[in-house]
Amino acid sequence: TLTDAAHGYVFGGPGIPAAMRRAPIAPKVVDATGAGDAFRAGMLYALDQGWSIDDALAFAAACGALKCGALGGSSAKFTVGDARALAGQA
Repeated sequence: TLTDAAHGYVFGGPGIPAAMRRAPIAPKVVDATGAGDAFRAGMLYALDQGWSIDDALAFAAACGALKCGALGGSSAKFTVGDARALAGQA
């Protein structure tokens, strides 16, 4: 996975051609520091939960978007429910 801020992200793998996917619109943008880390953390969480790749990617992108609402790399506070809602999974 390669993230590209508001442009979205590219995902591909064995048997899955690389393709650009849209990112959700961040409700508030203060600072993008740590958004990629939040994306990866969301992806790992979702895969650990046994979610499909598509659901995991949507959730991860929402985590990255929600992180942008706070200053710095670790001050964002949001819930799994918040990220699922932004991903359209609620």
